Amino acid sequence: MSDSNLQKLTLLDLEAIEPATGQVIQQVAAKIVAAKVLKMRLTKEVFAPLGELAEHYVYGCFTTLKRGATLRGCCGFLGRPTRLCDAILESAQKTAKEDPRMPAISTIELPYLTCDVTLLADPHAIDAQPAKRPEHIQVGKHGLRITTSLTSPYGQRAGLLLPNVPVQQGWDVQAYLAGVCRKAGLPQDAWQDNSVMLETFEGLEITGGIDAMELPDPMPIEGPPGDLDSLQKLKAATIQNMINLSHGATPNYYVLDAMDGTVHTIVLSAIDVESKVPMAHWIQTSFRPGIPLQSSVFELSRIAEQTLRKTRFDRAVDVDLALSAMYDPAHHGMVHASDWRSGKLDASLPDCDLAGVESNQRAIVALCGQRVAVAFAPHQSPHELLESAASMIRSRTQPITVMSLGCISTASSLLASNIPGIDSSDRPRNPALAGTFYPSDHEPLGQMLKGLDQKSSAQNIQGVKAIMTPHAGLRYSGQQAMDAWKSCSIPETVILIGPKHTQLGADWAVSPATSWTVPSGHGPEPTRFEIDTKLSQQIAQSVQGMELDAAAHFKEHGIEVQLPIVDWLCGSQRARPKLVCIAMGDATWEDIHSAANQLAEVLRPIIDKVLLAISSDMNHFANDQENRRLDRLALDALMTGDPEHLLDVCRSNSISMCGVVPAALVMQTLKVLGLKPQVEQISYDTTAAVTADPSRVVGYAAARWKC
Repeated sequence: MSDSNLQKLTLLDLEAIEPATGQVIQQVAAKIVAAKVLKMRLTKEVFAPLGELAEHYVYGCFTTLKRGATLRGCCGFLGRPTRLCDAILESAQKTAKEDPRMPAISTIELPYLTCDVTLLADPHAIDAQPAKRPEHIQVGKHGLRITTSLTSPYGQRAGLLLPNVPVQQGWDVQAYLAGVCRKAGLPQDAWQDNSVMLETFEGLEITGGIDAMELPDPMPIEGPPGDLDSLQKLKAATIQNMINLSHGATPNYYVLDAMDGTVHTIVLSAIDVESKVPMAHWIQTSFRPGIPLQSSVFELSRIAEQTLRKTRFDRAVDVDLALSAMYDPAHHGMVHASDWRSGKLDASLPDCDLAGVESNQRAIVALCGQRVAVAFAPHQSPHELLESAASMIRSRTQPITVMSLGCISTASSLLASNIPGIDSSDRPRNPALAGTFYPSDHEPLGQMLKGLDQKSSAQNIQGVKAIMTPHAGLRYSGQQAMDAWKSCSIPETVILIGPKHTQLGADWAVSPATSWTVPSGHGPEPTRFEIDTKLSQQIAQSVQGMELDAAAHFKEHGIEVQLPIVDWLCGSQRARPKLVCIAMGDATWEDIHSAANQLAEVLRPIIDKVLLAISSDMNHFANDQENRRLDRLALDALMTGDPEHLLDVCRSNSISMCGVVPAALVMQTLKVLGLKPQVEQISYDTTAAVTADPSRVVGYAAARWKC
């Protein structure tokens, strides 16, 4: 628009808008949101309350919908002079149904949403040198927009934050600048680049809700894309397809009279006909844009058929299927780690609101990272459903996103997850990596261990309180692992602490098994290591964040690969040590510091009778020269005995030492116990020593802490 045309426009004076006028503007936006969600036709009469203001121009408008603290949508524009009525219409309708970051608003959410409108003035580029740009930004007054061009080193990017965002987040100017860079998908310091345009703009925020008096009663609810009979036909076709696939016959890719359409979550469940107990679940979910039902069910059935065909059952099992389709997603907020008490979910959840959920119509879907859990039971309360679903995937640190969806199912109830949930059962833990990380047959295993033993020059000394040993396949890291274990006396109890490589189970998991079994290099009979169950339970109860959980250890290799070496060094006569096995996911220094204080109190009476074993590889997948450089940085930090320094060095240099959290925990625990051990590196090498390929290696180190 030319400057002359701009001069002819009647711009809305944002500073002159009275609170009552602001509320009229907000109510118009709320009515447009409700109409869009309810699929009601809008007429020009919706703008009548604006009067002549409807024809005044603004440079931008955003509508923001929230449920409590949870953002449910925020769309709008900036820098395009637009009539107020058109600006409100555009931003409100996009926010209701078209925000690409999240599901469209469901009708069941409308009564619980806030609806805020932000009217924007024209943006102004900051012409100052990049270093002086912060001086031109006032938190609480200015919004920020950052843009890059196609010719920029970053490519074409854009990001915008409204003036209220830094206030809500508690940001200063530097954090605000970093935040708008992140919004644009740029490095946090990109605002300092001369090729980047940074603009400020002012705005008027008008807050309010959606008037429940103007909403229909009862509220219309979106239904499934078919009835139960059509879903049963799809289930029957799915069973026949799985039979066809198992016999190499051609499946039926589409069933004309069966349910189809766009849904947002599908669960295919295999049920033991005799016991009625679910054997496995396959889940697919997409809250935007959704998933086509029939083609997605076919893909799930192909995966399910392959899984069931490869599964070795203890007895002949008749399998039935259950099929559940979910639609109309609604966002209910977040559940945090602090919302749990003794494994139970608090009755009051500050950031999660389940109002509007009818258990006989809707399922609860809980999400945490890549973990998904679904709960549907018509006779349970929404809170009970949430607790059941969240319990299957809860994390020590990450919040859980809570959704509800309309549900139609061939099963009367459903509790499913895409991963095994926390499993506190004490059944013995059998080998999971024999035949891959180390030989499963005793003869080649014995030959391998004998060779590693003979080649090791490590000297056994007294007073070793902890060791660090790698955990890759024994072909690659076995020499350093043998060196670590030979460098100390193996006491009656060994506490093995390693990283968590899988998404299974608890973040910090203490094995509840009564024993761990591995093949032995001494003969054909496997070796059974007893677990010190009393000490394991005491650690799980005393260290906040630790949980008794078998699922996290189900396929975890960090501890298992140590046991054939320990078995070998104990010989054929000596009793094997009792074990405590712990797998740990990520943690902050604050987490580690707190856990170390608690672990030290458990170990204080017995520290002279236990060995702490850290399972850790060093840096992964750089070339040999670079890998050795990075590992040297980490090992030098390790030698200082300062666990916080070790964490800082690894994280600031992007060193992928996978057991850095277990190492920091053990080091800090020794410090809390008042011990001042000398840290010694025993041996080090990379995979290039075995593969002769220096282009992409992993580093392995053996170390010990001697008092």
